[in-house]
Amino acid sequence: MFVTLRFYCRKKITKNVWWDDWCILITYLFVLIASCILAAYVSYGGARHTFDIPAAQLPTVTKLNYISQVFHIMGISIGKVAVALLIYRLQAPCRWRTWVLACLSIGVFVTGSLSIILYFLQCTPRQALFNPSLGKCWNPKYMNGYIIADSSLKAMADLVLAFLPITFLWNLQISRRKKVSLAMLLGLGVVAFICAIVKISQLPTDKIKADINWVNVSLLIWNFNEANVVIWAACLPTLMPIFGHKSHNHDTRPPFRYFRLVSIDGKPTRSQRMPDGSPSEDSDLANVLKQGSMEHSGERWIKNQV
Repeated sequence: MFVTLRFYCRKKITKNVWWDDWCILITYLFVLIASCILAAYVSYGGARHTFDIPAAQLPTVTKLNYISQVFHIMGISIGKVAVALLIYRLQAPCRWRTWVLACLSIGVFVTGSLSIILYFLQCTPRQALFNPSLGKCWNPKYMNGYIIADSSLKAMADLVLAFLPITFLWNLQISRRKKVSLAMLLGLGVVAFICAIVKISQLPTDKIKADINWVNVSLLIWNFNEANVVIWAACLPTLMPIFGHKSHNHDTRPPFRYFRLVSIDGKPTRSQRMPDGSPSEDSDLANVLKQGSMEHSGERWIKNQV
């Protein structure tokens, strides 16, 4: 529902669909596919101790377990990239913030992709990943160590992305209450950070191979929780134009004036007055997020209702 409403806002109200929207759509599709795989996983007898699963179904159950994790990992990674792109669209031009966003996006995507590659390279032949009797696999502590490192990076990314918007929101000429409201909307990644920390605490021990379909249950649950929280946190700030759009339908005043956020030596200044008006302290909060698009000239524009 959140993704559908987001695209409604972008296409019908703001008319500025961009890469962050497509990234969150891909995230949703990956999570949806993972959910379908998990449903099949449970129907085949997953989420139980290995000795409770019929031997004939065990390879299939284990395969579904790993495949669902692939889609969850990529969904979570691309979801964080979507959040970074959203912040990039809203920020005033700033080199250091852009570098932080780029490094976080590349970092979470590369480490997530590498996780998937290592998953399928850890056993020889590959079929041994689903049926250990067919070959040899790495010591589980190596893969577990990498998973912890990858999850820790994603948790750090959530925290940084949650607080980074404060560095440019505080320069807007709107009331402090609205600054706090905007910071809270764009800082919903804190919830994803909490999910990531809980997930790290639930990561299996070195004995994962002995009973993977039972030990991984909590990991699968928290992967699912984190992925959905990322979608929620990335979409909710973009839905504010819906409320602003409804209020404008009953407003006979001139709808918008434009103000440019400028940057001096990489530090955003206060909104400068444009020929057709000046910022209003009573500007509708929804309109601050309504435009959120990057002009080809590199300037950012934010709409404020008069």
